[in-house]
Amino acid sequence: MLSARFRNQQAWMATALVIAACGLFASTTGNLVMSFVAICFSAIGFKAAASLFWPIPQGYLDARVAAGVIALINSVGNLGGFFAPATFGYLQQHTGSVSGGLYALGIASLIAAAAGFLTRIKRGDDAPGGHPAPRNAH
Repeated sequence: MLSARFRNQQAWMATALVIAACGLFASTTGNLVMSFVAICFSAIGFKAAASLFWPIPQGYLDARVAAGVIALINSVGNLGGFFAPATFGYLQQHTGSVSGGLYALGIASLIAAAAGFLTRIKRGDDAPGGHPAPRNAH
């Protein structure tokens, strides 16, 4: 609701990803209850960021191109279903705990937050309601 009201979707997405990263970092403290609460905050951050991410390509691309870009993002994102558990397992084997994987995921979240925050959406001359303002032909 706040991203729709204040119209800075990238900043809200980056904030959600930073919350997720902080939750991941806090989950490595060792306290069982604190770790559970931190993982819950991490899940909240990831879910909130996902709903803010998908409209971004539609904000600056033509509808035909946006469909292809969204399909490409989804296809590349599906590779995470293989690489994330494999990397997490590799880090667990080499560090002896799950903390290494949680730190790596937290760092990846911070990198995604920075990339999302730095994304510029070219809106042109927007009229109220988000539609381009009509241009006067001289």
